[in-house]
Amino acid sequence: MKSIHLIAALALPLAACGSTSKSSVQPALNEPVVEVQAGFTEVAQPTPIGPLARIDAGCDADARALGLFREFGLKGTCIAAATVADLPQVASALVSQDKAALVSMCDPDAPQAFVMPRGTWLEVIATGTETMSFGDQYLEVELLTCEVIDAPDDRHIGQTVTMPIGWIQGRIVVE
Repeated sequence: MKSIHLIAALALPLAACGSTSKSSVQPALNEPVVEVQAGFTEVAQPTPIGPLARIDAGCDADARALGLFREFGLKGTCIAAATVADLPQVASALVSQDKAALVSMCDPDAPQAFVMPRGTWLEVIATGTETMSFGDQYLEVELLTCEVIDAPDDRHIGQTVTMPIGWIQGRIVVE
């Protein structure tokens, strides 16, 4: 009984291949097979790298060309004011090199200023020109308002800072 099933199993595929009409067999062409998946694109997730590694991988940039990019990182330590209103006091303390005043302005409970270390990454929120009084003079200053988006030890992330473009000129990189 087993042999009948075996013969039937072997004969069935041969019968399916048989044909009463004439046919010709063409040689198969050696073409590459392209597999297409409709609608799905798999994107590799980038491995997160630290803010200092991003600085090392970045390219030097001109701060006056901020319209060309939205994010930049600091190659050196920089200070910024918490608001436009705080900027004259921060600038005055910097000019007079009053470290005690700067330290008091960086009070974490009510900050007027932020010291941003090398490797801080900022996203540009707004740019503009403002007339401000510094000492006895009124100056037209190009200002930049940014949000801290990445930094060593997550320092000041989420804070909004304001600074003149001149304070970061020559010390920024972009990716």
